Amino acid sequence: MYKEFLETFILVFVAEMGDKTQLMLMTLAAKYKIIDVLLGIFLGVLLNHGTAVFIGSCISNLIDEYLSTNKDVLFDKNFENDYWGLTNIIKAVDRRIGLRRLLVLKKKIKNKAALKIIEKRLNNYYNNNNSPWPSYKESVEKAIFALN
Repeated sequence: MYKEFLETFILVFVAEMGDKTQLMLMTLAAKYKIIDVLLGIFLGVLLNHGTAVFIGSCISNLIDEYLSTNKDVLFDKNFENDYWGLTNIIKAVDRRIGLRRLLVLKKKIKNKAALKIIEKRLNNYYNNNNSPWPSYKESVEKAIFALN
């Protein structure tokens, strides 16, 4: 725990050294009491970094839950920790998901980022199979959706 604390402290200290915020705070320290400026710095950094740590922790927990989910129940599972709709993007980049499920996902979702990823994956798939893109794409999609 101390190692992580020290690494984080040094990284933030070096990254924040000499930026606009530091110059602004030196100016404020010349005008106001030092304790007021330090309290403002503390609360501002706590709110800023605390929010980043909270959001990062939520995303990390979501990814962990997603990766520990069996691919057979992936499409039926409701991810309770998905506050931002990230599971569709994660599904779009997941290499465990094959062509059939990728096409089903494409029809189900409305997330623009996930749709762009799916289109790119489909283009790569069709182009890597050395097939005439439009006819091969249409025949595969028709065959797969006929099964559903």
